[in-house]
Amino acid sequence: MLNTRNVRLIVAVIGLFGIFAFFASSQHSLVQHTAIKQATDNTKPIDKIQPPPQQQQESVQKEVDEDEKNTLQGLSHSGTKPPYEIDDTKANDKVLADTSLNANKGGSVVANKDNTDTEIDTKKKPALNEQTIPQDDDVNENCSTAEYVVMVDAGSTGSRVHVYEFNTCIQPPKLIKETFEMLKPGLSSFDTDVVGAAKSLDPLLKIAMDTVPVEKQKQTPIAVKATAGLRLLGEEKSTNTLNQVKTHLQTNYPFKIQDISVITGEEEASYSWFTINYLLGNIGGKEKVPTAAVFDLGGGSTQIVYEVDKDTAVNDDSVDGLMEYTYGDASYKLYQNSYLGFGLMSARQSIIKLLMKEEDAKQTTKDTNVEVVHPCLAPGAVATDVVVNFDDAKVQVNVKGPATKTEVAECRKITDKVFSSFKAPNLSNFANEIYLISYFFDRTIGSVMTIDDIVQLSKLVDLSDPMWALDLNYISSLLTTGYNIASDKEIKTAKTINDNEVGWCLGASLFLLKENTK
Repeated sequence: MLNTRNVRLIVAVIGLFGIFAFFASSQHSLVQHTAIKQATDNTKPIDKIQPPPQQQQESVQKEVDEDEKNTLQGLSHSGTKPPYEIDDTKANDKVLADTSLNANKGGSVVANKDNTDTEIDTKKKPALNEQTIPQDDDVNENCSTAEYVVMVDAGSTGSRVHVYEFNTCIQPPKLIKETFEMLKPGLSSFDTDVVGAAKSLDPLLKIAMDTVPVEKQKQTPIAVKATAGLRLLGEEKSTNTLNQVKTHLQTNYPFKIQDISVITGEEEASYSWFTINYLLGNIGGKEKVPTAAVFDLGGGSTQIVYEVDKDTAVNDDSVDGLMEYTYGDASYKLYQNSYLGFGLMSARQSIIKLLMKEEDAKQTTKDTNVEVVHPCLAPGAVATDVVVNFDDAKVQVNVKGPATKTEVAECRKITDKVFSSFKAPNLSNFANEIYLISYFFDRTIGSVMTIDDIVQLSKLVDLSDPMWALDLNYISSLLTTGYNIASDKEIKTAKTINDNEVGWCLGASLFLLKENTK
């Protein structure tokens, strides 16, 4: 039987248990609340998370490496080696070629059996200072049409294949990918062996076959365009060679043959103009914008192309060089000209001969070397066994630089004489951008510079190439004395834009694509 004392004891025990349960529950809730709050406080937006120091260093290094490959970055170049020299440690970084060729000691080329395709990340962020190609906003997102063009450049020293893939849903068509490879020797080296010349293209055509999807091959246009080397063979030999190339293509390959011909220097220059201005986004858009001039320097000739408008007129002697082209919805009136005999290799001959007496040269024998001290070479530089061609004699010459320093003033007197009969537009007031390609690029070590910079560079060149200083002085004379460009005008040299070659092949392919998609 419960008494008052027992009831009080039971109530006290129940109260203690209640207090204990209350505090236990409160503590559990507090721990949960604290854990949630800490987790919330520690949660940051993903884009604000910083990589650890090592990752940061690797990220910076990657950006620097990409920047070094950009030929249009506009930064000063340090060192004495030109940027076009191949770094063997980066030989596997090539992006735009699916297949490579290996040359054996005999000079012939065989296909590499270990080739693997390299996929391009189309979402990759552009490299530091990389230029992007503006495209038309009117894009059908459901369209995925890809078209291909195969262009074979049959040059004087070798043949090259360019396989271009375009997205034709966009206007102007967007270049998705370029596959490129080259081999030596060129078609002209086969002389009358037309069958051998045609078959020499097989390794390049195999790359085209491997690149273009099978279902697209019959509708893919192909062109073989020969340049200076084949022109020098003469009309009969060059025609026979190209006829055999056409037969070889018709018999053994499924592509749609669009053009097999020898192109002129003016055509090369015009196509290069379209290549560069397409890659810069200057043509094909809704609105017409200023375009860049393009100067090309080959071995035997130099070419110039620029758009003529009210601000960039030509002189009376240049009217014959005007041609009008239509691309997209716009027309472009271009001045184009090719100057035979003013290419870099031809200029070397002329510059050396200016210090030689032709009569003395004719009396020398093939076994006798003439020694010439030339102010255009770097001090201590020696170019041995240089063959100088006269009308009826070939002379081997040893060309030496001055004893102490490069004599720039004396050199310029000689290089300027080369242009005594040179007739070209006066570009002293030319306001648009100027891009220099081919040997212009190969002989300089900066992407953005002035002609004054080129002159200064001629004093600092490496003796490993004894003719380097002479070449740079000739280039500065060509631009100032030949074209009357102000020595302090900013100019740009380029081999690629956004990893695409700036030569004539892409420009020619744009017109081939246009013709094939009508």
